[in-house]
Amino acid sequence: MDAKKLNQFKLNIDSYSLEQLRPLSMELIDFAQELLGAIEIHERVQEEMAVEIEKQAAVIKEVIAEKTAKSVRISHLEELLAVKNHEQYGSSSEKMAHKTAEQLPEDVDVSSVQETAGESSEEPVSEEPLALNVAAVPAAPAEEEKQEIASSEPKKDNRKKKYASRKLKYKDLAVLVAYGWDVDRISKEYGDDWSFIEWESHQQLEYVPAFTYLKETRIPVIAVGPESTPVRLPFEDIVIPRSDLSSSFAAALVDEKYHWHVPTNRLAERLRAQGLDITRQNLDYKLMRIIDEFLIPVADYMKETLLDTDHIQVDETPIEVLGNDK
Repeated sequence: MDAKKLNQFKLNIDSYSLEQLRPLSMELIDFAQELLGAIEIHERVQEEMAVEIEKQAAVIKEVIAEKTAKSVRISHLEELLAVKNHEQYGSSSEKMAHKTAEQLPEDVDVSSVQETAGESSEEPVSEEPLALNVAAVPAAPAEEEKQEIASSEPKKDNRKKKYASRKLKYKDLAVLVAYGWDVDRISKEYGDDWSFIEWESHQQLEYVPAFTYLKETRIPVIAVGPESTPVRLPFEDIVIPRSDLSSSFAAALVDEKYHWHVPTNRLAERLRAQGLDITRQNLDYKLMRIIDEFLIPVADYMKETLLDTDHIQVDETPIEVLGNDK
């Protein structure tokens, strides 16, 4: 029974006889039964959802407790590594950042510690207080245990040096695919009784040396006006005024000198081998021009930006003057 018919039933109930009211009452009873069934289904669904939410909350609490315990374990291992590196390398040595797997205790699974560290950085930990199992969290090492671990020096391995795998990593290299397909040679050796199956790959490392050449750009000189006045069009691809440096040559010089730390005399010898008669002094002069035009403005801008900040960082490596041995 819909709402419209129910309102009509309420308004005109006095005008209906008993026989007319009987089918309407049956429809009203069916409607009430359907409504009660829907209410029961809704309550049952709510109860099931509440039970499922409680289960999920319990699982989340267990996962957070487990991750918190592993984080505490990782913190203790980092403290042990710091103590050992402090005794071996000093208080502020850059070698303290390189913690190897050999420095961990024997009962520690390195892969599980790394996986735990990776998982803990991906998912945020809830800020709600949790009741952790104190017995599951490893206790901090005693002071005597720290001294014993710090005093143990790494053993020297006098055995034969273990060489790394000879298989090189090619994923970052450009690949040039060549096909050795000579039908005439195959037919000459095997006749016509052969068919193609698949390609067999053989990988080799190829090297293309640097190539220095002289680029000559010709700009037209035009005659303008009735008097044919000659006009020289400007050459716009100028990197440094009154210089023969191109952008690629200047970038190559800076990269070789300041990235790969190649001396200018070796650069001059390499260029002379390619056919460019140039001296070390000339290369130094060109590098000074590049620095004046491009690098000094960048350095000045970096200095101004650094001085405008509230804090200035300086790389100072302290040296322990008064040690235990003195």
